[in-house]
Amino acid sequence: MPWVVDKKSIKIKEIMPHRCIGCGVCVQSCMNDVIRMKQGKATIAYQEDCSQCFACVIDCPRDAISLGWVER
Repeated sequence: MPWVVDKKSIKIKEIMPHRCIGCGVCVQSCMNDVIRMKQGKATIAYQEDCSQCFACVIDCPRDAISLGWVER
């Protein structure tokens, strides 16, 4: 069950482009197709589909991805 407080929930919050090296590991590790590659960098495509599994955060070799509270 996703964490929900008021109108916020924990989701993928940010992919820092200055840290992303475009390796695509996060895209491969995301089971919900939340992350896509755009112009050689990972971007959040479907934030609402994030299930807080932390696979992208754990697998990213550059610690470029963070999860946090976002508006629903």
